[in-house]
Amino acid sequence: MTLPDGSRAVAADYTEPSWRARCLVVGGDNDRPELLAGACRGADLLVHEATYDADTLARIGPEPMHSSARAVAGFAAAAEVPNLILTHFSPRYQHGGRRGLPLECLEREARDVYEGTLYLAADFDRFELGRDGGLQRTGPPYD
Repeated sequence: MTLPDGSRAVAADYTEPSWRARCLVVGGDNDRPELLAGACRGADLLVHEATYDADTLARIGPEPMHSSARAVAGFAAAAEVPNLILTHFSPRYQHGGRRGLPLECLEREARDVYEGTLYLAADFDRFELGRDGGLQRTGPPYD
């Protein structure tokens, strides 16, 4: 557009770019996370069940239709998903491992194969996926 003084006004000089749409994929009760490969192409976040560690899942077998932390994290790494939230853990995993296995073993297993932002979700957790695609835990809903 030409202004009365003859100078040109270009819209790009006066507007900000639109925010890139964010994409997240939620998968549960899925023993084959690779089935989500198409949906995860370009995704910013994968939220997926990681009911077991790999050793426990190998002992239990494929019948429960659940994943291991290693399988999900390995898939997320291969799919280049920058943020991962694991959830839906078997009750055999507890914080600190006072009764049963330590929940932290699932995090260690995932960390062995995944370098992105990783969280193990707890009941009532809240997360924010920022406009820049960064993920952070913002707390439980009633803090």
